[in-house]
Amino acid sequence: MVTVSTAVPQTQRPIPQLAGLARILEKKPKRRGRRGTGLGAARKKYMDARRVRTAHLRTIKKDLELDHKKQISKVARGGRKAKREELKGRLKNRWTAFTSKYPHWRKIKTIASLRRLTESVKSHDL
Repeated sequence: MVTVSTAVPQTQRPIPQLAGLARILEKKPKRRGRRGTGLGAARKKYMDARRVRTAHLRTIKKDLELDHKKQISKVARGGRKAKREELKGRLKNRWTAFTSKYPHWRKIKTIASLRRLTESVKSHDL
């Protein structure tokens, strides 16, 4: 004789320990953290571009200084000091113009100006 059980099968009965687990595993909407502004990345790009351009301009500056020495050697002995000071002053003004136009990133306040300066520093020349 076979008896058929009318009770709920073992697999369908709720387990009291898992009731709390189901609530924990329920999908909750993710909370968004603070969004980055991209300021750090912009600063890095700017400083890298500035560093590369400064190194390039230093080599140009060195070549100009050698050229100035040649020019000074061709000037009569009495006018060499004046010529040297004139050429040095011109070069110094050009270099300070570069360093003041492209300051350290701490002095730049907005992302837009950082991005603008990043693009313009790449093509700056003495």
